[in-house]
Formats: sequence, structure tokens, C-alpha cells
Amino acid sequence: MRQQVNLLAPMYRKQRALFSARVSIGICLLVTVALTLIYFITVWRGSVVAAEYNRLVATRDTAARRVNDLAAQLQGTGGDPAIEAEVTALKQERDRKTQALAALSLREVDKAQGFSPQFIGLSRQGLPGMWLTHIELSGSEMTLQGVVLAEELIPRYLRRLGSESVFAGTAFQQARLERVPDGNGLSFELRTQAAGGSP
Repeated sequence: MRQQVNLLAPMYRKQRALFSARVSIGICLLVTVALTLIYFITVWRGSVVAAEYNRLVATRDTAARRVNDLAAQLQGTGGDPAIEAEVTALKQERDRKTQALAALSLREVDKAQGFSPQFIGLSRQGLPGMWLTHIELSGSEMTLQGVVLAEELIPRYLRRLGSESVFAGTAFQQARLERVPDGNGLSFELRTQAAGGSP
């Protein structure tokens, strides 16, 4: 009895990796450098905003003291029009500085809830055989694009992202998956909002 074995069947062919180890290490180093740069830029911007905030607080306190001093003088005099005009101008300046402080306080809150935690969460949950090539974050909207060697890695990645507190409750409304031109792997795109802006 004779049996023929087809050694050219797909399961016996040598599989080529999409990226070499050197390219993968280079991508990881590039992502690490980018995240480090984002972190230091965020810290630097925070120090600039904090210095501006402190300067405005000091100016507001000085203006408030001058307003109080002039108000006390005004009570002792018969109502000098020049002093009243100066008091009015100082009150307006105080109000402008209070508004500026409120705006800076909002910027501090925005800085504390910036993109850095999301980038850190994405980098922590990487999977072998999966690479992100494009990340777009805009408020609550997020778009992830990349390449994956096997389509079953995408649900695993999404489950891992769900374990990050910064992505809790995030739901992707649109997913696109297509084979890359050379046939090694699949390109994917995940969006929290469907194209065209409709959720």
C-alpha cells in the first residue's frame, strides 16, 4: 500500500513573521520615547499653568486689598469722584482676574484628566502579534488602527482594555477588518463612534 503526503499544504509551509524582532523592538522603543515625551511635555505645561495661577492669585489679592483700602477711605470722605472711579476700575479688574483664575482652574482639571492615562492604558495591554499604527483620541471618542496576525486577537485585546479603569464603559460602535495586501496579517480599525458622527 502506498500513501502520498502533500508537503506543500498550508499547515506545512514556513510561516513568515509580519515584522522581524529588530523591527518590533524598534517600534516598542519608539512608542516608549513618544510616551515619555508626552509625559514631560504635560509636566512642563502644568508647571507653566501653576506659575501663572500663582501670579494671578497674588495680583488678585493685591487688587482686593487696594479695593478695601479705598472703600475705607471713601467712607471717611464725602465721596470724591476720582476715588469712586478708581474703586470701580479696581473692582472690574478684580472681577476679570477672578474669571481668569476660574478658567485656569478648569485647565488644571483638564490637565489632570488628559490623554496620558489613556496612552498608558493602551501601552500596558499590548498583545504579541498585534500592533497599533494609529491612535486618535478626542474627548470621549477614540479610534484605534493597526495590524494583527490573527483575528481572534482583537476580542482578547478589547477584553484586556476593559480591565483598565480609564477605558471602563468604553464601547466600540464600528469595527473594520481586512487582509493586508501581502497576505500576512489583517489590518483593523476600531471606533467608539461610527463614521459620520452618528453613535
